[in-house]
Amino acid sequence: MKFSVVMSVYNGEEYLTESIDSILNQTYPDFEFIIVNDGSTDQTRQMLDTVDDNRVRVYHLEKNYGLSYGLNFGISMAKGEWIVRQDADDISLPQRIEKQNHFIQSNPGLIGVSSFIRCISAKAPIPSHLLHDIEGTNKILTRQQMMQHRFLAPPFIHGSVIFSKEVFNQIGRYNVRYAICQDHDLWIRMLEVGDIPKLEEVLYEYRIDPSSLCHKDEAATCREVMEICTFHIRDWLSRQLNRQPKVLVLGSENGCQYLKNNILPFTGLHVQSYVTQDLIRRMPEVFNDYKKGNVDAIVLLDCPVAPYALEFLQKSGMQMSRNLFKIWNVFL
Repeated sequence: MKFSVVMSVYNGEEYLTESIDSILNQTYPDFEFIIVNDGSTDQTRQMLDTVDDNRVRVYHLEKNYGLSYGLNFGISMAKGEWIVRQDADDISLPQRIEKQNHFIQSNPGLIGVSSFIRCISAKAPIPSHLLHDIEGTNKILTRQQMMQHRFLAPPFIHGSVIFSKEVFNQIGRYNVRYAICQDHDLWIRMLEVGDIPKLEEVLYEYRIDPSSLCHKDEAATCREVMEICTFHIRDWLSRQLNRQPKVLVLGSENGCQYLKNNILPFTGLHVQSYVTQDLIRRMPEVFNDYKKGNVDAIVLLDCPVAPYALEFLQKSGMQMSRNLFKIWNVFL
């Protein structure tokens, strides 16, 4: 078996049939489809039990363990060497697996492949500008762009990726600590191992639903992003320097305080100093701290003056994801 499509679903009755059909109607027919019902309390169980296709295997979990656990479980049951991700409210276009398979066959040595995505609305309408903003992930194409971008946001939409099961197991699978941003953590680790190119064609439709976990609680999503990014920044710098790195953090008072109190205790990143006032005026002083070797890197938390600070530091010669890191922050 070459491909295992893996879906974990919790209370997904509204779009589940459409999503399953988008896989069963693929032009490339040779796959197994593993669906994990993660303790749903709606009609998901009953709907899954009526799916009549010998490629489908359904597993019912008796309680809700979360997406990371459900995916780890499903992938552990998979017989395929390649895992095709599919989320329960999204749509794979008919030639998705066929075209991604052809790319994998033509480019040996890859550990995965993604594609362009198109955003679609849930039943509640979404402003078109928001849909286009999320489609901005299509602009991250080259490995260089992915490596520069990886600490800021995921370079791929989760369900659009086919990846190597062997590499997935090698790097430690999904981290069950993360309920929302488990894919961001996974891509950072996977990109350290090898390449995951992106086909410049829309093969996956990503549904934007305001009631989904990642959209309804922006603070919880941001907290996971901050934790994932600071952990991996510390880990990456430690490997480059062969010692514990020291960083300077720029940002709003609230953002820096949140980082200090709620994130750093879990990630171990050593912050030498914080700059929260008069950021524009103090940028030469901040860069001088780095230039003198007082700190190994500068971490910039999103804030109103972040674009100016980023531009100043890059023009001074600092490089994104090497000695300069930007992290999403909503705690302004």
